[in-house]
Amino acid sequence: MESVKDDPVVHLQDLPNLVHLELLHTCDNDMLSFKSGGFKKLKVLGLDKFDKLRCVKVEKGAMPCLERLTIQRCKLLKRVPSGVKNLTKLKSLQFFDMPYELILKLQPDGEGEDYGEVAHIPEVYSAYWRDGGWDVYPIESFKEIENRPSPAGIVRRSHELRPLWKV
Repeated sequence: MESVKDDPVVHLQDLPNLVHLELLHTCDNDMLSFKSGGFKKLKVLGLDKFDKLRCVKVEKGAMPCLERLTIQRCKLLKRVPSGVKNLTKLKSLQFFDMPYELILKLQPDGEGEDYGEVAHIPEVYSAYWRDGGWDVYPIESFKEIENRPSPAGIVRRSHELRPLWKV
């Protein structure tokens, strides 16, 4: 029998009344897959510090009530979860201390290859720890960095933007 450490999603997806789930460094898998019919009442999901996570898949029919998804400190995750467009009730998608590469793929101007996955979500934010708190940025603000000239190969990062708010 698999342990929860092997794949926490398999063992939790059928809990009938689970509405809020935070998973912190729960497994060392490189992929998490949310299956159709799983997590029927889940409204809030947080994934934090999955050191080897490279891919998250959401099948159609998985987490039909999910309203908020937070992903943080998953340094190898370079793409938005595939199938997040299937989460039709999702109101807020938040990325905390995630790779800049992932955030740039979410740009709404046609250049972000993953924007189609998140276009239906009213609030998409990215946050980075600065000066003792989280600086929160709307995804659209990252385009400002790309449009400004960068001196001699210096990569512009989120600290060059003014945050929407600080938490």
